[in-house]
Amino acid sequence: MEFLSVRRHEKGLQNEGGQNNCFLNAVVQSLWHIKSFSSKFTLAPEHIHPAEEADRACLFCALKTLFAAYQFSDETNLPPDELRSALSSLFSKDNKFALHRMEDASETFEAILNHLHGTNEGTYNSVQVCVPLCIPHLVFGFQTCEVRSCECGATSDPMLVHDFVHRVYVSDLLRNKGGTSLGANLETTLRNLSGSQSSDLRSCPDEVSPCSRTCRSERWCLSAPQVFVISLVWPTADADNSTIKRVLRYIRPALHLREIFKMAPSCAINGDANPKYGWMYVFRGMVCYYGRHYVCFFFNHKYNKWIYFNDRLVQVLDTWKDVLVRCIRGNYQPVLLFFENPSWYSMASGSSANSSHWSNNKDGSSGTSAGIELKPVARTISFPKREQKVFLDDPSSPQSPPGRSRSEELLALYRSMDVDVSEVTTSTCIIQ
Repeated sequence: MEFLSVRRHEKGLQNEGGQNNCFLNAVVQSLWHIKSFSSKFTLAPEHIHPAEEADRACLFCALKTLFAAYQFSDETNLPPDELRSALSSLFSKDNKFALHRMEDASETFEAILNHLHGTNEGTYNSVQVCVPLCIPHLVFGFQTCEVRSCECGATSDPMLVHDFVHRVYVSDLLRNKGGTSLGANLETTLRNLSGSQSSDLRSCPDEVSPCSRTCRSERWCLSAPQVFVISLVWPTADADNSTIKRVLRYIRPALHLREIFKMAPSCAINGDANPKYGWMYVFRGMVCYYGRHYVCFFFNHKYNKWIYFNDRLVQVLDTWKDVLVRCIRGNYQPVLLFFENPSWYSMASGSSANSSHWSNNKDGSSGTSAGIELKPVARTISFPKREQKVFLDDPSSPQSPPGRSRSEELLALYRSMDVDVSEVTTSTCIIQ
């Protein structure tokens, strides 16, 4: 009965022979299941098309229509045809996203966000500043600043980066010694890698008389996203089981942004410099690739189950261990990881949730709210196999008083992921 109940609330997406919609389907499922995005986007009012664009395909409207079908349609499988056609039409000059052609899911994710941003800004460059923030920047946008300093005292000019995703090369990730251990720490590894991808990292920033002394790089987070997305760039499309296992070891229930970047004093999530849950982000799901095909996994908090989406196929996986088995048996390579700051729940009923171009009122407010209240609980979840303890409270966050708790929703996710990747083999779980 529980399976039928879950299945009624989850939708598959159509991908008929030759359509090659899997990359788009995985991205749409991701955007829908990241509730800090879908809750805002579904409340966004319809926009007015300029006369010269009346006959032009509208990606915004196509995604809006598809999300409405998620909410109200009785169909268990939805057609993404309108969205696919809009994407193909909008990028025809760039010869990208043509109908029936296979594309990259990570590029598609960024292309959609950039276009939604451009719908209101008149430009499709994510660097373009929007005030008030559009929904893509409100949810996924973040800004970092990298500064190099040398022992001689020379300091480089700050290099500002605006982006929707944090790119990580898997080959660099696996060079880290932590990647071979059971307690691989993703934050520490990303911090170590944050400057290593810069070609001039070791060169003295003094352009007049550079020296040969040691330089170091610091990356500061100036504005934080509601959802921190990691894009994993693989060196091969057919990684072996052992490599996939090493990458999966890095995926833990929580990720602390302040352990990856130095947080600027003015850093905030949508204007909130003291977010309720600090700089902790909770793992929500991932997009994976194998054999020219994309699938995704997302955690359903209502039923405390992991859901596997493979175009039309929607399957309930009881535990994170089942997800790991599916990935290892199918050689699924994670390409997009989604970590969400739980503060969006409390922000959904406040002004920050309505701080968007897509609003009904001239002052930027929509006149509606989607407040969801979390009930805090004083609990911690331990991982004895790794001899490490993950606290629901973030003791490193200065705005998190001792003893403050998280929520029942987070506890379910922590419990579900209390499994060691090294214990998982392709025969430890029955795959239907």
